[in-house]
Amino acid sequence: MGLVKFSTYCSNHLCTLRDLIDYGIPQKRGAFTDHQLRFLKEFYKSYPLWKNKAPSSLPLSLIKDIFSGVAQLHSDEFIHRGLTPDAVFIISSKKTVFATIGALGSTLQPSKKTEKDYSADVFALGCLVFFALLKGKDPYSDEHKRAPVETAFKELLKNFPEAHHLIFQMLDPNILFRYSEIFFVASFAFLLSMTTM
Repeated sequence: MGLVKFSTYCSNHLCTLRDLIDYGIPQKRGAFTDHQLRFLKEFYKSYPLWKNKAPSSLPLSLIKDIFSGVAQLHSDEFIHRGLTPDAVFIISSKKTVFATIGALGSTLQPSKKTEKDYSADVFALGCLVFFALLKGKDPYSDEHKRAPVETAFKELLKNFPEAHHLIFQMLDPNILFRYSEIFFVASFAFLLSMTTM
């Protein structure tokens, strides 16, 4: 696994998670500059994100890095409150590609934090997993399209039913049914055990 860092700006980052995923969607490439297009084209040649319509090991590795970063933040009693594909930076070091988490959102003093506050990061993390593994799809962007997205996600994780259940628990809109901070640590450990799909 790559290192996990936290900073307001990563000067050596290659691109964001959104850039990386959006490049794989042809209709979104118009938003990139010529320089970005050249870079991402070469990056995809060296590090393909999908093989046979399934995620390669790279997206899963990046997800592990993000989980590790959030777990570290929470163990230090910080809450990110701004986990989005734009807040995850992709960095390459010594032929290793890894994800780092960018600037923190607003934070709370330890004495004022509640399970609800930690749960917001867990929910955002579930959305990031969806985004990374389903080529930029958002489980809540369009209620009419949610069923097909869920079906696609279930098919993607058909060999890992525990992972499917875990991620949908992270995404539960009802905080009472969403995984708590205790379960989040177990969830992180479980994902680390997955090496391929």
